Amino acid sequence: MRIKSAVPKRLQGSVLLMENERGGIRMESMQGGTGSAPAAHHTRSYGSVGDDGPDEEGPPRKVQEEVKVISATRSYLAVAVLCYINLLNYMDRYTIAGVLLNIQSYFNIKDGDAGLLQTAFICSFMLLAPLFGYLGDRYNRKWLMVLAVFVWTAVTLGSSFVTQSHFWLLVVTRGLVGVGEASYSTIAPTIIGDLFTGALRTWMLSLFYIFIPVGSGLGYIVGSSVADITGDWHWALRVTPILGMVGIVLLIALVPEPPRGGADLQGEALKERTSYWEDIKYLLANRSFVLSSLGVTAMAFMTGALAFWTPVFLSHAQVLQGTRVQCTQEPCSNTDSLIFGVVTVVTGIVGVGIGAAVARRLKKSMPDGDPLLCAVGMLGSAPCLYLAMVTADKSIATSYVFIALGETLLSLNWAVVADILLYVVIPTRRSTAEALQITVCHLLGDAGSPYLIGTISDSLRSSYPDSYLWKFRSLEYSFLLLLGMTAGTLIFFFVPEPKRGSADQLGGRLKARTPWICDMRALAKNRSYVFSSLASAAVSFATGAFGMWIPLYLFRAQVVQKSVVACDQEPCSIKDSLIFGAITCVTGFLGVIIGAAATRLCRLKTERADPLVCAVSMLGSAIFICLIFVAAKKSIVGAYICIFIGETLLFLNWAITADILMYVVIPTRRATAVALQSFTSHALGDAGSPYLIGLISDAIQQSYTESILWQFLSLGYALMLCPFVIVLGGMFFLATALFFLDDRDKAEKQLNQLTLSPSSVKV
Repeated sequence: MRIKSAVPKRLQGSVLLMENERGGIRMESMQGGTGSAPAAHHTRSYGSVGDDGPDEEGPPRKVQEEVKVISATRSYLAVAVLCYINLLNYMDRYTIAGVLLNIQSYFNIKDGDAGLLQTAFICSFMLLAPLFGYLGDRYNRKWLMVLAVFVWTAVTLGSSFVTQSHFWLLVVTRGLVGVGEASYSTIAPTIIGDLFTGALRTWMLSLFYIFIPVGSGLGYIVGSSVADITGDWHWALRVTPILGMVGIVLLIALVPEPPRGGADLQGEALKERTSYWEDIKYLLANRSFVLSSLGVTAMAFMTGALAFWTPVFLSHAQVLQGTRVQCTQEPCSNTDSLIFGVVTVVTGIVGVGIGAAVARRLKKSMPDGDPLLCAVGMLGSAPCLYLAMVTADKSIATSYVFIALGETLLSLNWAVVADILLYVVIPTRRSTAEALQITVCHLLGDAGSPYLIGTISDSLRSSYPDSYLWKFRSLEYSFLLLLGMTAGTLIFFFVPEPKRGSADQLGGRLKARTPWICDMRALAKNRSYVFSSLASAAVSFATGAFGMWIPLYLFRAQVVQKSVVACDQEPCSIKDSLIFGAITCVTGFLGVIIGAAATRLCRLKTERADPLVCAVSMLGSAIFICLIFVAAKKSIVGAYICIFIGETLLFLNWAITADILMYVVIPTRRATAVALQSFTSHALGDAGSPYLIGLISDAIQQSYTESILWQFLSLGYALMLCPFVIVLGGMFFLATALFFLDDRDKAEKQLNQLTLSPSSVKV
């Protein structure tokens, strides 16, 4: 997605907001000199249809007037006040989540009903956002915000007096809180956009949005701490209203009402009036705005559910582990809310800071760096959050580590997304754009995700016995479903369908269609493809067996060494699984990166570099995997070192094998080739290797007396099959190297024939 500035061409590159040595703000013209804002009038204003085209719906109704310049000090103070209120905004939003266990116990409600508290808030928030967007583009934004903050603080204070028999009233008051917050969240970013421009605006927005995760985290911290101190969760809802009254005073005293577009137009007040329907049509035709809004929606869906349910989920995990007693009546422990809040605060500061710094650097070399950074943050967070869910019942500390990584990657996006909107939407429509984006992201995102997770959790528990195991499992499975839905949404909207062979033929589209049986015959005759597929099957055989049996083998080794006690009943130690999992993650990253770099260097020496690097790494890996079984008898640390080196060498092949396929198979058959290779590697590899190793181990044990020693030795002897299979795989890669150049040349010739005359291609 390439970002196109919404500022008219005549103004682009001519005006830059600068900061002088005394901290003041001046306007610098690239055509000649500097001066204080406001500058001379421009004859061109923003049109009704955006960008730089003419207004197709009649002449704009505009009035430009000189306005008093807002000083740099006043502008910075205004941002400080807006940040303070944004902090309170998100503190208030997640205070409920911080004391959710107490609320469930107090009202005796299930997960689905508890999720309704957040859904009610978000629904009113999103439904009223368009109204305040309309008002924010046409009326005094400062007084709209004052009214908004007053409403939300008053209603939040009132909700703290709800009694045990009136849960519905708490739901209603949470909905009314959304009325106030809808106005503030919609309008505040547009004021910052009208006070600053350029790089300085990016940093001010970063500062503003850094308080979203910080405020969210403080909501958990303050809410849980106040509930623990007072012994009553109601008091947690009385903190933000008191601080909110201070915010109202600061808002009235220190925040100005800047002219719309003043920062972009050197202080000129832009007073153009367009109808609300014209604004909506303009925004829907703005592809960058639409796609970035859908990206924010996916993020909101995920963060809404995680923020609401994670402390409860982690509490259930600790009860399952036996490290905490089940809470049957309040006050319940709020330790997880406190820790989760601290993690959210720290990751929010780090994530937004990194996001702003990286975005600033990317803009120098990549005009479309902002949305690419957001995409990397979103896609990178998904596996981290998945690992946080699946490790929670084994190690809370490990789960928190992955939560921290996932939240940091998610937080990269906050300020960058807002900056994208300000770049691609003209000032007179920014409040409407903010409102529409908020409506969409909450309507399709966090308005329903907390309630959806609670409902799915209740449905799963109804099919199984009412136990703490299924209280935990039901939430875990609900979270995993959520991550899958989010990943699917991202793929649907952001993964393109490239033209087959477009990279090979500079955009030439290949439309030749061949029967599936012809494709299979061609692949069976492709010697490089066949041998590399057999080599992949060898890799799959070894990794499948290792992934299944190595943690158990190492545990038995420690039992033989008498450093741990044999497990007769659960829960058994899972330390070796965690260590092996961590090693696999690290060696996976290292192996793939080293493999790609080594192949790139070796291609300078020989054109057969790809299969030769794979062959050498496979043969080297076999040596260290053999050493695992020698070292495990004496030293677990030595065994782990051999595992680390062996896996790193084994993982060198992943990306290279795929690249070999791309070289020797024409574009119109690549999907079939990948599918057949996947089938072969699993059918001959990890589909049977775990079971085969188990059978061999059992057969060896039957020949000897049943003992811990022979449980260890028999599994080790069975796993010794893996190095021999790996060596065989190395031989297959050497065979691939023999035919690689010939098969690559054939593929290139076929590709040329397809491009020039598809009907003449021989299959």
